[in-house]
Amino acid sequence: MADDISQDAELMAAAQKLMQDRLKLVAEHSANIKAVEEARAALAEREKDVIKSWAALEEVWTKSELRLLKLRDPSKRGPGRPRDESKQRRQRTSNRSSGSGSVPAQSSNNPSEQPQTNAAGSTDV
Repeated sequence: MADDISQDAELMAAAQKLMQDRLKLVAEHSANIKAVEEARAALAEREKDVIKSWAALEEVWTKSELRLLKLRDPSKRGPGRPRDESKQRRQRTSNRSSGSGSVPAQSSNNPSEQPQTNAAGSTDV
């Protein structure tokens, strides 16, 4: 009987240890989410500050002077990611085929689908 109680206590202790480790991960994840939300809010505030300071700069500097200082307009976005050339190629080929109004003939490599010439010299499909 005492052996059973000892085993139960060990089992419960092991289960609690596992649960504590899992709960620690949940708490860590929750803290990370909160930190990200705070960082996003701080970024939004900084972006507002940048827009205000840019407006102040535009009042006392000309656009050419600001370009010489290599300051960029915060309302204009920088260059994005380069386009995927394979997508552009696919679009060009699909535009060509859909723009002509006719469907190009497709050849088949399967001999059973090729036109057959009969004894009279005409082709059977």
